[in-house]
Amino acid sequence: MLFAGNLWKQATKAIIIQMQPETIANHKQQNPTEDNMKNIILDTDIGIDIDDTWALGFLLNAPELKTILVTTATGNTAYRAKIAAKFLVRTNNEHVPVGVGLTSVMEPKFEKQRGWTTDFKLSDYKGTIHFDGIQAMIDAMEGTDDPTLIAIGPLVNVAEFVKRRPDLVEKTNFIAMAGSIAKQLMGRPGAIAEWNVLQNIPAAQAVFSANWKSATITPLDTCAQVVLDGEHYQLVKNANSPVANAILQNFRTWLGKPDQADETASSILFDTVAIFLAYSTEWLEMKTINLIVDDQGFTREDNENGNPFNVALNWLDLNAYKQHLANRISLA
Repeated sequence: MLFAGNLWKQATKAIIIQMQPETIANHKQQNPTEDNMKNIILDTDIGIDIDDTWALGFLLNAPELKTILVTTATGNTAYRAKIAAKFLVRTNNEHVPVGVGLTSVMEPKFEKQRGWTTDFKLSDYKGTIHFDGIQAMIDAMEGTDDPTLIAIGPLVNVAEFVKRRPDLVEKTNFIAMAGSIAKQLMGRPGAIAEWNVLQNIPAAQAVFSANWKSATITPLDTCAQVVLDGEHYQLVKNANSPVANAILQNFRTWLGKPDQADETASSILFDTVAIFLAYSTEWLEMKTINLIVDDQGFTREDNENGNPFNVALNWLDLNAYKQHLANRISLA
């Protein structure tokens, strides 16, 4: 995900991870089982901005969540599927199916992780590859009692799902990194037309007007403030765990220096907050707002025509979230 129209975002192994007591109490299940894990379908434009890769790793390391499908959205979706599939291989998650979503025209400059996939073909993946990602999404929804769909890219795939199976929408919990209510990048005041919405406004309008079982978003107001630096970034950098290593390899490729390790901070990790909202709202001020997407791509409050969304509007403790994120990413 990118934050807006033509703006491009700037740019010893940790075996025992120290966590704050409240972090352990609120976010770590003692013995997570299949019965109490939430079933997650992730729709991602992985391979444009690097935050999708961090979000995928965060999802895979969440004991509260079970990933039942990853679908790729917008542009060259086969290229995105290669990144997702190789990431799943590197993190020992080849049981997770990958669905290739709807394609669109996008400039090659947005394929900044291509170098990480030059030695990998989709046919190398020992798990399942679905070349009709929308049908795979439908099948996954039909086979799950209480599915959660997390969208962290432009909403083309999700809109097609809504169009094909509105009956399944009503049983699906929807979470997205989308929109801007009152703030933009790094807490600057003022709403903007956010990237995931702006890339296909009619698709976003269809998704925001759909009859979801529940609907939650992290707009730029909250997700555009998440950067790991200092001790938080060093924790990830020193973890030497499968997820952390795969993220760092991709991050360095994305930065254009795959053989160097001199970076000291992440980029803005917008999409990770959508993953977090699948199992917690701790450290966030949530507000129910009736929202529409207007014809310019802005997410607007509209009490007459809008659908109710649970909106992560402000941080109550951003530092606690960043510690939690670094801990989770670093897990072996």
